[in-house]
Amino acid sequence: MASPRSRKSELHGVHTAQGSIITLAADTEDKLLVWRNNTGSKVKIGKAAFTPDETLTGADTNSVSLQFQSRLAAGGASKNITAVKDYVSGVDIAQFVEDALVLSTTAADLEVDDGELVILDVLMPGTGLALPAGVATLEYSFIA
Repeated sequence: MASPRSRKSELHGVHTAQGSIITLAADTEDKLLVWRNNTGSKVKIGKAAFTPDETLTGADTNSVSLQFQSRLAAGGASKNITAVKDYVSGVDIAQFVEDALVLSTTAADLEVDDGELVILDVLMPGTGLALPAGVATLEYSFIA
């Protein structure tokens, strides 16, 4: 007999989760926790975005790259929810403007099991580029 589904998983439509992102100085790569799926059910990510509190102006040699990933709290392999977005010259985000990253084309990478974490992986090529504080936003729906 299958285990019962969480009542939350019976909710239809799109739901939103948000996490605060701290300011990171240049040359400070990190993995920042955005959200823990504690819904009791598997969900499918439909959007992953970052909205900075200050303008982020890309630069070529010393830049910042963002990618949303999911992983188990205990570690282990991660899944890439989005492609890597490189903020290089000409790739900027204005203050308080949401920048949605391109979702993975692999359906399984968009599925986040109950108990899994969604993180924002921040990489800084060269000596990096400071990442302003902001908000990471996820939209998800329950998988039947």
